[in-house]
Parts: sequence; structure tokens; C-alpha cells
Amino acid sequence: MPSITAVSNRKEQEIACLRVWSESAPYWDKYASVIRAMFEPVSDALIEDAALLPGISALDVATGTGEPALRIAETCGSSASVTCTDPVVEMIAVAKREAHRRRLHNVKFARSVAAELPFGAGRFDAVVCRLGAMFFADPVASLREMLRVLAPGGQRRRPCASWSTENRQGNRDLVPPQRRWRAVRD
Repeated sequence: MPSITAVSNRKEQEIACLRVWSESAPYWDKYASVIRAMFEPVSDALIEDAALLPGISALDVATGTGEPALRIAETCGSSASVTCTDPVVEMIAVAKREAHRRRLHNVKFARSVAAELPFGAGRFDAVVCRLGAMFFADPVASLREMLRVLAPGGQRRRPCASWSTENRQGNRDLVPPQRRWRAVRD
């Protein structure tokens, strides 16, 4: 398993994090069905909360090996257009293979970090990020960038993200999307 090295600044943190994800891609590929089943309830809740419907254009930021983007493509059908982004080439390669295996033709892929999305303003009806935000080198800039590419009046007018944050007892919980996005917009 990859090792993690102590870093002193955000750029070093980002480089170290990307290296670890790059090295771990084969494990995510090998155990994809287990991981997909494990996170399926989170993906389903994300899709439901974002009110994703047929015909939408959706962006999945930090898609990793393709979830929940591939599930969105299946759920919303061929009239939907789903774009997956991830900064790790090896993870995108796994996602592309899985999309091909599932015969999903409504999915596109782009390599990018969340803080620098290569899309025009207002390009997507919905923007989602399942668990990637906890790994963003600059979470606030990344969330603002996600809001930038979200169409005015896009699905629920906010991207949905599910990631952990510590509560008062030191446990990790999923934070309701509404609370997170109000803080970023304000």
C-alpha cells in the first residue's frame, strides 16, 4: 500500500495526495465492485438530493474510478450528459474502462483538479462530488469553482457533496449538503 509523507505547504500536499491516489488506482480497480456496493447508498442519496433527471448535464468532480458519475449516467439514461473529472490519470483510465464495460456512451472524461475546472461558467445543470472534497488542496476555491460551472437555476441551485467532517465527539459524519453550500455561497 502507498505511504503518506508529511508535507509543509498546500502544493506539496496536493502532489503527495495525487501520488498516493495514482499508486492506489490498481486497488480501487481490483475491488471496484465491493467499493461500489459499499458507497451505493451514498451515491443514491446524492442522486436523489440533486434531483438528477433524464436530459440533464451533470459534472462529477473528483470522480476517482467513476462513481457516482457512471451511476448517474445509468439512472438518468442516454439523454443525460455526464462529465467525470479527476486529477489522477490512472483513476480516469479505470473509469473509462468501466464506462466501456457498462456500454455507457453518455459519459465524457477530463483530467483536472477541482479548483481549476476546464469548463465555461454555467455549463452544467448539476455538479456533484461524492467524497472528494476532503482531499482538495484548497476546498473553498474548489467549491467556488464548482458553483461557477453550475448553471443559474441548476439542479437545486447548488452542487451536492458528501464528505466527512469531525463532530464535537471527534467522530466523522456526513454533513447535510444544505448546510455546506450555504456556507460557501454566503
